[in-house]
Amino acid sequence: MIAAAPVSVPAPPRRPPNLVVKTLGVTFAMVFVLLVVVFVVVSMSIREQVRQTVSANLESSQRLFGVLEGRRQREL
Repeated sequence: MIAAAPVSVPAPPRRPPNLVVKTLGVTFAMVFVLLVVVFVVVSMSIREQVRQTVSANLESSQRLFGVLEGRRQREL
């Protein structure tokens, strides 16, 4: 008589432990929040730096215009 081959029953898929899932979720959330905070701080810093640069350029242009206007007034 021929013996039947043993039938192996597939094991149910293993789920990761809840603590690992929660830890990874909190880690990703904290990294996301940290990146958002860094982005906001950097964008505010850059905005202020651009504002100061534009202001300095306008003041410089205004002084130059004043000097040129003074020369033009003396020539007339």
